[in-house]
Amino acid sequence: MEEDVRLSSMLKQLDSTIADFVQFFQGDLDYSSMVNAQWTARDVLGHIVFWHESFARVLAALVREEKPVLLKGRIPEINQQGYDATHENSIDQLVERLNLAQATVVQHISDPRIKQIPYRKGSRTYTPIEHLQIVRDHIRSHMKKLRKHYR
Repeated sequence: MEEDVRLSSMLKQLDSTIADFVQFFQGDLDYSSMVNAQWTARDVLGHIVFWHESFARVLAALVREEKPVLLKGRIPEINQQGYDATHENSIDQLVERLNLAQATVVQHISDPRIKQIPYRKGSRTYTPIEHLQIVRDHIRSHMKKLRKHYR
């Protein structure tokens, strides 16, 4: 019971974090400006979308009791895959993809069949609560950097 409450709380925190992140991209800023040496703000959104879609696909596979297809490679290589998969999308398209991925996460994260969640090949697995915390913190970290850049 306590575990269910913690999971529900973490999911609400992730929902709120994603809502804040999406709201940032509905402003009137130049999202094509470089926010670091490699990425524009739009690229950061694409990065989050790519990883969140992977999370959603893994959860859906686990619920179907299938072996999930995991991202492969070192983090920089996977991030490049994410850029390649998202760089031609508009902000609106990326926001829609993020919202769809989050809807899948919400739909499946509480499924009792999900005990451990892998996120990439060769890495350890995480409990649903751990994974939600990691995702929340990842998005918050990028959001903090974006806000600092656009001050």
